[in-house]
Amino acid sequence: QTYYNFTFPSTVEHVAPYAFYVASILYGTFEMPNLKTIGECAFMQNDFESLSLPECLEEIGKKAFSESFDLTSVTIPASVTSIGEEAFSYCRNLQKAVINNPIIGKGQFYNDTTLETIEIGTNLREIRAYAFQHCHQLWYIRMPQANDYFRAIDGVLFSADTTALALYPPKHDGNIIVLPEQTTTLRSGSLRGIDKDKLVLSRQTALLENEVFGGYFRGNDDTPLLDTIVAPMMSVPATQGNPFNLLNQAQTVLLVPCDSLAEIYRANSIWKGFNIQVDNTLLEQDQQDQEVTTEPEEHSVQFTWPAVDGASYYTLIIWANEERTEKICTLTFNTMGQLVEINFSKHAPARLPQEQESDSFSFRYNGLDENTDYWFTLTAFSSDEIELYSTSGSFKTLGSPTPTGMEIIPSDQVQSTKIIMDGKLY
Repeated sequence: QTYYNFTFPSTVEHVAPYAFYVASILYGTFEMPNLKTIGECAFMQNDFESLSLPECLEEIGKKAFSESFDLTSVTIPASVTSIGEEAFSYCRNLQKAVINNPIIGKGQFYNDTTLETIEIGTNLREIRAYAFQHCHQLWYIRMPQANDYFRAIDGVLFSADTTALALYPPKHDGNIIVLPEQTTTLRSGSLRGIDKDKLVLSRQTALLENEVFGGYFRGNDDTPLLDTIVAPMMSVPATQGNPFNLLNQAQTVLLVPCDSLAEIYRANSIWKGFNIQVDNTLLEQDQQDQEVTTEPEEHSVQFTWPAVDGASYYTLIIWANEERTEKICTLTFNTMGQLVEINFSKHAPARLPQEQESDSFSFRYNGLDENTDYWFTLTAFSSDEIELYSTSGSFKTLGSPTPTGMEIIPSDQVQSTKIIMDGKLY
């Protein structure tokens, strides 16, 4: 007998291991209102299309829903505290998973070749090894609210403080990966199975964990493909195990800043397999990219600054003193470099919508005093209000105001005369 849109009786709280294994009797939707535990392989190889897992569910056994070929979406409640290996593996039509529980198990979505998006709740604290192996269609990770362990930025999963890359979806948009400047660590499996033209590490990159690009679990990963790695760091990052497992290093160019550092890479057993080349402009380009230029006039100044990757808005504060305690104003710009807010009293930028990005921006601020020193601070923020980049500088407006009580004398009549006025020598 087969069942369509089946609901378990409310008295059932436990399903034993292999209870419906290869039964192929459950179709359509499947509800289990009071289940607390689901045993190993309990519903393996059944044909339901969606799962309504109850908020009281505590345990999902190993391969409990493996090979559910008709399953297209699943939501795992926060109540699940234990989940076995490969619980949803080989679900070849699964496209979306909503994960509210604290742990993503080992190989949990192994070989789910159609999985495109995952949404993560605030409870997640751990992703175990090979959880998304062979999920080569994964392109976006949503995490509406960050927690103490993770946050998602533009579909990419990072540690909460964004210092570690946790998971870059292999089908994420674009062919170039640029890590945020504050990212220091690439975690195991974080770049699993990618196929991109270029990976640009941050200048702060200090550690690559084992099998960053993938490893072995019930067979090989999809072979990662990467043409170029840009390594602007002035030291060789530490490594654990073999971070470049499965990556063909000989076909990947590693760009480093100088000859002396290239020799160090070539002598390192982990890095020497790359096609190591020197790009002497890396440091110069990095400094150029960080530069904010000013063009002052008598009563105004024009600022020009580079676009910062991942920035959602920028703030520009103009100060009246070097100690930066007397604020003139705070200007807030969107990703098009358009002024969207001005605040003369306090630094309180609004959260702004993401728009099309530009390479660089310019803005002229008027109403300044001539021949006067000013200071500024420019900061770029992500949509999650994370500080991506900040720089400070100073400028002086043009002009030479006449001291009170002094007469202007034509240049052809000037004699060598010095005057002390208000404690200053003229």
